[in-house]
Amino acid sequence: VVERDATVIGEVVSPVLRDTPEPWAKLEQVCQILRDHGAQTSTRTGGHVHVGADSANLDHDVNRFRRVARVCAWAEDLMYRVAAASGRGGRQHRGAGNGYRWCGPMGSGRFEEAQDLSDLAYRVGSSHGVGLNYGNILEQRRTIEYRYFDSSLDPARLQANIKLACWVTKRAAELPDSAIPTERHRLGSHAGGQSSAQNDGLLMRFADLMCVRTQGRPKLTGLHA
Repeated sequence: VVERDATVIGEVVSPVLRDTPEPWAKLEQVCQILRDHGAQTSTRTGGHVHVGADSANLDHDVNRFRRVARVCAWAEDLMYRVAAASGRGGRQHRGAGNGYRWCGPMGSGRFEEAQDLSDLAYRVGSSHGVGLNYGNILEQRRTIEYRYFDSSLDPARLQANIKLACWVTKRAAELPDSAIPTERHRLGSHAGGQSSAQNDGLLMRFADLMCVRTQGRPKLTGLHA
């Protein structure tokens, strides 16, 4: 369905998607209809992905939600880089021009100290102003919202974004705490091109941790490229 939105002309909202051929075919069809009618994305257009907490087997375990946040905090800079799809050649993130108003980075948070889901949601971020939004984890339709992604009318890119969000949610929740790096690569740590080897190393470490299926790596490296 197409809904009104305060920041863009219209927002296209999908029903719950499953990883079967039919939903992906419908996603491709919707993108084609939009292009045929002159729709465009811009630096104001986000591509938000909601991942169901129950379908990812997070239950109400605060530690599983905490691990997802820890992975996103560790690889924050990478999350924004693979999410970028605006500017010349799609190599700039939409938030770069407005201070990341609708998709901001995490604060210090200290979410490791949270004792329950409500406290964790407050520490991670529970609004439309953050890239990782935990505001819905206590609602009836419990989802983690990934607001990092720029929008696109390329169904392959949208599919890759959706699958990345699902991988992070499910895989991070299953990891032992000891497997998740403790350092943080904050948004902007690659700015100016410094330490490209370190940035590529972060991509490889992230892929090793998240992509347990080898077919996931081409999607991740494609977004990064």
